[in-house]
Amino acid sequence: MANTEDQTAPHTTSHTKAEADRSLTIGSEHVNVHTVTNKVLEDIDFLRDRIMMIESQKVPNSVILNTYKKMLESREAVLGWLEEHEVICSVNSVTTKDDSTKRAG
Repeated sequence: MANTEDQTAPHTTSHTKAEADRSLTIGSEHVNVHTVTNKVLEDIDFLRDRIMMIESQKVPNSVILNTYKKMLESREAVLGWLEEHEVICSVNSVTTKDDSTKRAG
């Protein structure tokens, strides 16, 4: 992965009222951007956790590890696309899944 940010830290994103009301058309369905973004962020957190767990094993399963890394790369690309196309604000803070920090919006 090319960026230099901490790849192990989960992210949250800030949503304004306008962003919370935005929808994205995928095929013939309209989906809430906030919901999609949160799901992508949850996936990224999950995949990072799994990758760290697998890498910490004495004999990591390279097939599963590579699969998770490719999935993580894909989810990060989706998040980057959403940010690049100004569908969401850029990821702006780091928190853990259990942290009391809330996503604004």
